[in-house]
Amino acid sequence: MAKSSEIVMQKHRVKYKDGLDSQEKARYEGKLQLIDDEDPYEMTASMFSEDVKLLPKVTYPDIVNYLVFSPSPYTSDDLKSYKGLEAYNQFVCGWVRDKATQVINNKCLVKAKVLHSQRMSEKPLQPWFIAEKEGRILAAHCTFMAGLGEVCTHVAALLFAVDASVQLRESKTVTEEKSYWLLPTSVKGVSYKQVRDIDFTSAKTMKKKLDAKLKSGDTTPTICKQKVNNIPDPTVDELSLLFKSLSEINSKPAILSLIPEYQEIYVPQPMKENFPTILTEMRDDSALELNYVDLLKECKNQFREISVTEEQAKAVENSTREQSNSKLWYRFRAGRMTASKMKSACCTDPTLPAQSFIKSVCYPESYKFSSNVTDWGCQHEKFARDIFTDKLRKEHENLKVEEVGFFINPNVPFIGASPDGIVTCDCCGQAVVEIKCPFCKKT
Repeated sequence: MAKSSEIVMQKHRVKYKDGLDSQEKARYEGKLQLIDDEDPYEMTASMFSEDVKLLPKVTYPDIVNYLVFSPSPYTSDDLKSYKGLEAYNQFVCGWVRDKATQVINNKCLVKAKVLHSQRMSEKPLQPWFIAEKEGRILAAHCTFMAGLGEVCTHVAALLFAVDASVQLRESKTVTEEKSYWLLPTSVKGVSYKQVRDIDFTSAKTMKKKLDAKLKSGDTTPTICKQKVNNIPDPTVDELSLLFKSLSEINSKPAILSLIPEYQEIYVPQPMKENFPTILTEMRDDSALELNYVDLLKECKNQFREISVTEEQAKAVENSTREQSNSKLWYRFRAGRMTASKMKSACCTDPTLPAQSFIKSVCYPESYKFSSNVTDWGCQHEKFARDIFTDKLRKEHENLKVEEVGFFINPNVPFIGASPDGIVTCDCCGQAVVEIKCPFCKKT
């Protein structure tokens, strides 16, 4: 039954080329004409061979000619320093695997799998190229860039891999055995390792070692034995002295976050503060099943549970002074009435409030409003505050203008405010600052 289901799925599977747009499909089919219209993505693995003898004699000049003279992101200068190219790095790091060849119409079709550069767990990309047996590259393709992936990084990586294999195949060694073990080991996946087990050898160094082996004709694998130093484990006193010394430097070494005596300074500030309950955390999905009358009762019960102490209100204000640049500022605004929402709250129908209004109150970070006018105001707020301070300082004693955070009134904890500042002076006391930068006065 399972086998018949698999056959049905194969029949209904969309061919790769049918997923391309008309222009890309025409270009793709033009390449396939070189190999009697056979599509590499429709051919089975059994139709290919991993025999290195079937590989075309692709050399570095062939690669340069194809990459430079085809529509390509590469230039002749890039290829002169090809050891630094991402494509070459992919090859020497072992990201090219499962090379296989099929000879069609006296031309070599070579395919492989290449790992993604940033998403190692995803399905490998599948580049292929067509070349004459003597090495001239005629066409190429890759699943990375739909119908235009003719000279992408992954195609180039495959070409470099074939070039190295051909060099080894054509080389003459003392034992006449081909040292294919020299080629980079294919990477199947990336797993976690201890630092001591990670190979930090650069791609450039790996290339130098490969070139040296090819030139020397050495076919004996070099077994690198890791030197193990017999270093005794540190004593408790030695570790204590190390941790103490680290704690006295002008930084926060990560290792101290694991040592109980020094962990206090690594605890995030919000976790230390005595904050009130964030209103969105009171959400109860079971309330979605209630009828309107019962829902109102539940809301009233929840409303009675909202409480904010003087200490908590002060902690919120102190931790949200960056205002719109603070995550906490948005979290404590959620579910509360602020000046910008008060008019809408008074005008909307309480029995059927506007959905946009509800969302803007409950999810202020996701539904924040932005326009040229508001952007202009934000960009010039500090400038306006400085001018305001300079003008008033001439007329008031010990004048100060402080930036503040989100205020919650413990008596009405469902209301909050974020003034643009608080001004204080010895002669007049304290007042709220509200800054307006009219876009219409822009000069």
